[in-house]
Amino acid sequence: VSFYGSSYMSLPLEDARSTTIILFRLKTYCKNAIIFLSAGPIDYCLITLENGALKVRTILGLGEAILTSNSGLK
Repeated sequence: VSFYGSSYMSLPLEDARSTTIILFRLKTYCKNAIIFLSAGPIDYCLITLENGALKVRTILGLGEAILTSNSGLK
């Protein structure tokens, strides 16, 4: 699947599994962007670019976890 501009993809909840593997490769000139969002009533997983650094934020029942990469990933 390829995305251009502000495209998106959605997966109906009834098609979701207890384990889902998502792989992606991206190339962008943007320093700030929302890459991925999966959200329920309480839990969520959010992957963003913030000032060129990849940031993963999750809440999966035990509080928020945040992982941040170095800026300028290759």
